[in-house]
Amino acid sequence: MGMVMPILSVKEIEPVADYFCSTLGFQQSFAVRDEASGKLSMAGLMLDPTANVMLGLAESEADAEASGQGVTIYIYPDEDLDAYYERVKPGLGTALTEEIGDRFWGDRTFSVRTPSGHDLWFAKTVTQEVDLPEGQQMVGATA
Repeated sequence: MGMVMPILSVKEIEPVADYFCSTLGFQQSFAVRDEASGKLSMAGLMLDPTANVMLGLAESEADAEASGQGVTIYIYPDEDLDAYYERVKPGLGTALTEEIGDRFWGDRTFSVRTPSGHDLWFAKTVTQEVDLPEGQQMVGATA
């Protein structure tokens, strides 16, 4: 099975990796440390074998601030979504941007915004029935 692994540009690796691990339950799978500065320059994070992200140092502060804008990472964890939500919710605080619930497109989801500004949606498909909002229609859909 193939996999997509997004690389999230961040200002500093350590605090973001700590957030993913301590708050969201990811594990650090590898890290690369810059010998001159002593800081991490890259880190791999894994929730389960198919849910991975990489963190990379942004080239500038402006790049770090812009990197989370306009991109949403959609993650289907192996763990039961409701159990995962209950496990991580106490540590989310204001980072929780969407409470868990069933969505019209057939997924059960919740979403968070990381301290680095990246939006993460955690999901589980609960039905193949799509209940589009009034005034919308499915076009060009393929199986």
